[in-house]
Amino acid sequence: MMYDWSFRAGDFNRGATVAIVIMVAVMPIMVWNIRNARRERD
Repeated sequence: MMYDWSFRAGDFNRGATVAIVIMVAVMPIMVWNIRNARRERD
């Protein structure tokens, strides 16, 4: 969806917004995984 809006439709603002939403959605999962990995290592 991000690729289609950015490059096929030429709407870079909407494509960038989708990318930011995806990043914000994935960030808590990444933080949780990093914390668990550090706990297991120690």
